[in-house]
Amino acid sequence: MKLDNYECDGQLSLFDLIKEPETETTDDYIKENPTCFYVLGHYLDKASGWHKVPEELPSFTTWQLVDVVLFGKQTSTAWMEHEKWEAKDWTFRSVDDRRNTETTEVLAWKLSDKEDT
Repeated sequence: MKLDNYECDGQLSLFDLIKEPETETTDDYIKENPTCFYVLGHYLDKASGWHKVPEELPSFTTWQLVDVVLFGKQTSTAWMEHEKWEAKDWTFRSVDDRRNTETTEVLAWKLSDKEDT
């Protein structure tokens, strides 16, 4: 019996089941740096402009260059990309033509330093 690409009603993605650790209350780094938050291997500082998705989505009226922390759904890894994404009206888009190689989810974002000037 071959089950490639098998789907059933109510099927969940493994990503839907992954829960981040309760870092807000148990993490010593967060306790010592209260403006920071954690997303899958990255400590990010709100004071440096980082925003956690989906709590804080961009609301720009024009496309702005942003840095992002991404989660790759095929590889189940998180990584950071600088100046390769744009954000506008709760939306993100890649400016890197190679981005089509993996389905990603934006976990956090901030305006790129290039945009701050």
